[in-house]
Formats: sequence, C-alpha cells, structure tokens
Amino acid sequence: KMGAFMPQMPDAVTRMLAAMRTSFDSKKTDRTDTIQGIKAEEREMVLTLDIPLPAGAPQAAMNMKMVMQVWTAKPEEATTNQAVRELMGVNLWSNSFMNPGVMMQKLTGSLPGFGDALKAMTEELAKNKAVMLRNRMAMFLPIPGITGDASTPTLEMTQEAVEVSSAPVDDAVFRVPTGYKEIPADDL
Repeated sequence: KMGAFMPQMPDAVTRMLAAMRTSFDSKKTDRTDTIQGIKAEEREMVLTLDIPLPAGAPQAAMNMKMVMQVWTAKPEEATTNQAVRELMGVNLWSNSFMNPGVMMQKLTGSLPGFGDALKAMTEELAKNKAVMLRNRMAMFLPIPGITGDASTPTLEMTQEAVEVSSAPVDDAVFRVPTGYKEIPADDL
C-alpha cells in the first residue's frame, strides 16, 4: 500500500513550475538493427522543459531537453522467437498491474508543470507493449560555467539486452536472500 505523495514547496517555486513550457514529440525513425539476433526498430522521443527563473537569476530560463531512442523488437519477431513472445506476455501482464508510466504520472502529478510535461511521454512508453532491446537516453541541461553548451549532454545512459532466452530460470533466483529482514515502510 502506498500513500499519496504531496511535496511542500514555497509559493515562488510553485509559480515557477506552473509557468514552465513543455513540448513532447515521438516518432518512428525508420532505423532498424539486429540486437541479440532479433530484428528491432527505433522510436525517438524528445521532451523539452523551459522553466523561467526568478528575477535576478544569471539567466532568464533553464532549458532542459531529454532525448530517448528506444529500440524494440519488430512485431513479427513474436511469431518466430519464443523468448520475444514470452517477454511480450510479461510486458502485457506487468503493464496491467504495475504500469511504470502510470506510477510516474502519479508521482509527478502534484508538481505543477511536471505532471503535464511527463504525461505525454509516460503515455507513449506505456502504450508500447513491445520488447525493449536497447534504450539510449541523453539529457541536456546547460548551466553556464558548469555543464557546457546546449549541444553537450549533461547525462547519457544506454541500456541494451545482453541475452534473450526462453530457458527456464532456476527457482533459487526467486528465493528470499539469507539474512533478509523485513522493515516496515514507515521505518524507512
């Protein structure tokens, strides 16, 4: 059971976030690749946030851009690859019960501007039931004198499947580790 998360912010921060301008674009790129023997296609998503800063700040606004290139198994791969078919089933099941996009929307929904900014992106990620094989994310957040210019990523992250298999997983993987101690969430 999870309680509601309601951040306490000064009024000036709330007004600044509410004045934020956002945009989101998602498109198939027509680029293809073979990852772990599976034919994949790429979708690129771009989220931009323009946050006006208070008077007296060294710059008028903070501009952030996040670019994600998501590579997923082509739909026809599920007909010929047992592991892809099984993973698609897991994706459908997990999105029905623990959809990360919906969880992200709930966490950011109470933050003025952020909830709206991330809604389109989380909806796009949630509707894609395909098997993700590669994900590259680059965040651009230029801060004068600290992070360089707007063309240099502040943060880059790449994830890629290193093995895709339909072989059974040993039950030991799912056992509670020795020495594990349950702690109530309130104690954290």
